Amino acid sequence: MKKYSCVLFDLDGTIANTFLGIFHSYQYAAEKMELLQPNEETVAGLVGAPLDKIYKERFNLSEDKAVLAMDYYRQYYASKGVLEIEPYDGMKETLLKLKRNGISLGVTTLKKELFAKEILNVLGILQYFNVVIGMDEKDILTKSEMIRRALDFLNQPSETALLVGDSIYDALGAKESGIDFLAVTYGFGFKEKAELVSFDTIAVIEQPKELLDYLI
Repeated sequence: MKKYSCVLFDLDGTIANTFLGIFHSYQYAAEKMELLQPNEETVAGLVGAPLDKIYKERFNLSEDKAVLAMDYYRQYYASKGVLEIEPYDGMKETLLKLKRNGISLGVTTLKKELFAKEILNVLGILQYFNVVIGMDEKDILTKSEMIRRALDFLNQPSETALLVGDSIYDALGAKESGIDFLAVTYGFGFKEKAELVSFDTIAVIEQPKELLDYLI
């Protein structure tokens, strides 16, 4: 197993179960925009994708209406959704052990950076991360661009960096940025190893603490 000096994490579905806040935010935005209310199954399939893409392609909204829908979504998330979270069992202990072993840690998420930092702070794990990169104000950053920004900030080469994530967007972001990818099946995206046959992964884990088997 390659020695990694840097590990980047996705947030939603990887570090924490943020589904409830996301689901309620979609419901709030749908009510304000007079859209058909999405059910839990629909929202579960949307987690991890860029919001602008979802509202334009899945909800068939124009550019202006998609921006308005995202504003409503974030209004709810900022006031209530950001607190509707639950850490995955063993994640805090896993991060602490990685940190103690000298591994640089970061977060790259399509969630707004302010929300990401607030969630990590609420969970009591913000101090474990050297960098947190989230979506910019113009909603144009891609996952691969976030990964590159994190590596630049940490002054880490792509050859010894790893991304841990739960969705196709994470897998593609890792590939596009030239770093290794480790998939988790306890989150919102991948549910079983068979879904990952078309992706290059160093491993697939079913719970956070298994990460230590590949890194320490």
